Amino acid sequence: MNIDKYLQKAIERTNIQHIRSFLMYGVENIEIDTRSYNERIEQYSKPALERLKKIYTDEKEFDEALTEFNLAVGEYQDVYLEIGMILGPRLLYSLLSCEN
Repeated sequence: MNIDKYLQKAIERTNIQHIRSFLMYGVENIEIDTRSYNERIEQYSKPALERLKKIYTDEKEFDEALTEFNLAVGEYQDVYLEIGMILGPRLLYSLLSCEN
């Protein structure tokens, strides 16, 4: 493989979502989600909260609500890990550059 092509492929894989996916699951995320963090969380949180407010009359309804809740929690996990990965180096830089 040509070194330029190899380097370009490596650069393309440095998206924060790819890194987060690799660190959390051991695989890289193929599709990059371009929505804002708020939009990503909202997509799963709103239906989950609405569903959890209902009274469950049977096991199937309960299982569906639990699935939606788990999807919302998973997206929170992804978003906040990515935020931490962005802010972590900034904090480290700030700590190392402090003269005190």
